[in-house]
Amino acid sequence: MAERSGRKAVESLLYSTDRVRILDMVTKMGEMASEALGMAVRSLVDRDDDLAWSVIEGDDTIDRMEEFIDQECLGSIAMRRTGDAELRFVFAALKIITDLERIGDQAENIAQKALKLNASHSFVPKDCILPMVACVRSMLHDALCAFRDSDGELARDLWRRDDDIDGAYAESTKDFLESVSSGSCADHAAVKVGAEELWIIRHLERAGDHVINIAERAYFVVEGKPFPVKEERSSKRESDA
Repeated sequence: MAERSGRKAVESLLYSTDRVRILDMVTKMGEMASEALGMAVRSLVDRDDDLAWSVIEGDDTIDRMEEFIDQECLGSIAMRRTGDAELRFVFAALKIITDLERIGDQAENIAQKALKLNASHSFVPKDCILPMVACVRSMLHDALCAFRDSDGELARDLWRRDDDIDGAYAESTKDFLESVSSGSCADHAAVKVGAEELWIIRHLERAGDHVINIAERAYFVVEGKPFPVKEERSSKRESDA
């Protein structure tokens, strides 16, 4: 009995060390993804092709970070017996780094679009783009804090903030379609530029969706169940259908 208790104490200590290390790496990867998103939008606003290329070339670093953390998480499971709480944490970390990698992909996509739009001297970015990226980055910061601090309430609060991102994308889509149908877009080139900008806004909206995924993982680690808000929204969609 004493030997079993001692072994359990050692495993608990080792898991605690793993947890701190994994949290540090996930936080670092999140900071890299957030910075890439900010730089990508800044490359568009400032017409900075060098900055855009920096984002594109830096995406490999985020990809490699995901692979490294993945191996660390799997190693943590393989080396010792883990309880339900430990498994929830490790599997949440594995899913979170996938979403962070995809946020990095969205940043790369925006940088690619920026290179095209920077060549159009008449292009002026929509006013909503800078507030959108600021909101997504703030949400990402809070989602990672919720995961690090096991803060279920902070995770739940992110659902409401995501509505602002979705609303900005819906409004931009409506404006673009109206400008095309009314003929206010002067020519094919103007329509193409407008479509590229709408894709940038779409990439930001998708990044926001990945942040919500991270918040869901953080909530599940704490509560051991899905977002109640998600269940309520699903029910509402079904009743509205």
